[in-house]
Amino acid sequence: MAAKASFLEEDLCCSVCFDVFKDPVLLKCSHSFCRVCLQQCWKEKSSRECPICKSKASVEDPPLNLVLKNIVESYLKQRAENEAAKNSKARCSLHGEKLLLFCVDDQETLCLVCQTSKKHKNHELCPVEEAAQDLKEELRAELNPIKEKLERFIKAKQECKKTAQNIRSQAQNTETQIKAEFEKLHQFLRDEEEARLAALREEERQKSQMMKERIENITRHISTLSVKITVIDKAMNSEDISLLKTYKDTKGRAQCTLQDPELLSGVLIDVAKHLDNLQFRVCKRMWGMVQPTEETCPICMDTLRNKQTLRCTHEFCSDCLKMAMASMGPCCPVCKDVFGKLEGNQPDGKMSVITYHKYCLPGYPHCGTIVIDYCIPSGIQTNKHPNPGKPFQGTQRQAYLPDNQEGREVLRLLQRAFDQRLVFTVGTSRTTGAGETVIWNDIHHKTSMHGGPRSFGYPDPDYLRRVKEELKAKGIE
Repeated sequence: MAAKASFLEEDLCCSVCFDVFKDPVLLKCSHSFCRVCLQQCWKEKSSRECPICKSKASVEDPPLNLVLKNIVESYLKQRAENEAAKNSKARCSLHGEKLLLFCVDDQETLCLVCQTSKKHKNHELCPVEEAAQDLKEELRAELNPIKEKLERFIKAKQECKKTAQNIRSQAQNTETQIKAEFEKLHQFLRDEEEARLAALREEERQKSQMMKERIENITRHISTLSVKITVIDKAMNSEDISLLKTYKDTKGRAQCTLQDPELLSGVLIDVAKHLDNLQFRVCKRMWGMVQPTEETCPICMDTLRNKQTLRCTHEFCSDCLKMAMASMGPCCPVCKDVFGKLEGNQPDGKMSVITYHKYCLPGYPHCGTIVIDYCIPSGIQTNKHPNPGKPFQGTQRQAYLPDNQEGREVLRLLQRAFDQRLVFTVGTSRTTGAGETVIWNDIHHKTSMHGGPRSFGYPDPDYLRRVKEELKAKGIE
């Protein structure tokens, strides 16, 4: 407050007498002076000009600066009141004398008259200045810890601000990384979708081309047969002599060596190949691209709980593995390695085998043919099937193997698979689209002796190796 008063008083001082303005007047240049001071300056210099900026004054008697005059009067009044209050505080309220002493015992200021009173007899007294200095030292001692604490709070605030900034930076960086990681997953899924759609389109192209070629072939046969029929009809409708003359040629034309068209199997889109376990297969591939920590379960994608390690070294939560085994059987959910006896849901049926030594399969000219007959009667679905309690359509299938060492080995493995109910299951037919029917269970069979892979027949040099791998995947080896 004292600093403010000093600053105000300096602004309210005349630049000639250096005292507070008395009867201030205002010049045209906006400078103000005491009226007497200004008149004295003009008298000494014999010219009317501003003592500060030397601007010529336009009038001999400048007007009163009423605003400044009011401010000065208010200031002087306030200063007088402050000095009076100060003097009253510095004097004894009982005796009106100056307070020069301080009673240490009673912690109060005294005048010289108070010193002689009985109240302060034998009390420790000291000058006001000395007592004030001592108390200032005490307060200074109290102030230092507060200042130190203030510094600690300021430092803590700075640390908090820094931490808050780090939190914002971490959140932004983490958000960027999360988006980048999910973009990788999104891109992976887009690539997977495109790859699987491309495979579907390729199968569609191949099978459409195969049907186009077959339709063209049948069309040629139809044209040939139509010509024969027309020629024979024409001969039959001709005169007797003409018929007798051309009979030999006509009869020769009537001989048809074309075999009846075979009904092709397996020519429809293999829908199950594209859709069966699609999500699981994609997730498995996705699992291969991520790099989880060693303690992450590949099923629930969370920290392992009651860890169980399979012989293939893959690790799972105990509960997750139990749920997977309930639906998949005793095999690893990641690599499909079978670690127990896999039991399927194949309905009851029979498997019989006949060997024909005189008939050879294309590609196996020096051995006979093993014919496998499967018979699965219609029945009611059990709890292991998709729709328990509903009826299913049975099936009769025939498959072929070469009667050599490798073919007999595959036969032995197929017999084991049949006994473990793994050859068939109940679902939707890949060829006809019919539901609630007995279908193959991902163990491919050759259901035709001829026609090659497109017709599920021979020759197919790699078939026996492939079917053994399929059986191995189900724990049959």
